[in-house]
Amino acid sequence: MTRVAVIDEAARAEIAALCWHADLHRLPQAEQRRVSRGERPPVGDDLDFCLTISGVYRCVFSIEEHPGGWCRHLSISICEPNPARPLPSPEAVEVIAGAFGFRGDLTKGVLDGAVWIEGNRAVNVVERLETATRGKPQ
Repeated sequence: MTRVAVIDEAARAEIAALCWHADLHRLPQAEQRRVSRGERPPVGDDLDFCLTISGVYRCVFSIEEHPGGWCRHLSISICEPNPARPLPSPEAVEVIAGAFGFRGDLTKGVLDGAVWIEGNRAVNVVERLETATRGKPQ
């Protein structure tokens, strides 16, 4: 069964609000180190950095400082995964990431950043942040 990612105007408004929040609450490297040491909860535990799309896809979005500069980080998982297909499809990731303003063709790996699978439960997309976008979707 294919899961559909519907990005209607309400979803776009939620995405814009989430991106705005992430831009106002950026995570410097020092905070990320605190997360890795267990001194602070991960961003995904803070509902202000999360939203659900189409009742199916859980999205966590943050803006993080990395050695190469500030990056946009989107993690997409399925709220109730099917053990046979626990990850969002490449097409759903492409649609959702596009709605968040990520550029490039994620299905072909053409991106100024990286895409990876985390623990067979989430697809992560990281892209360098250009000052002009300020973290907001395009």
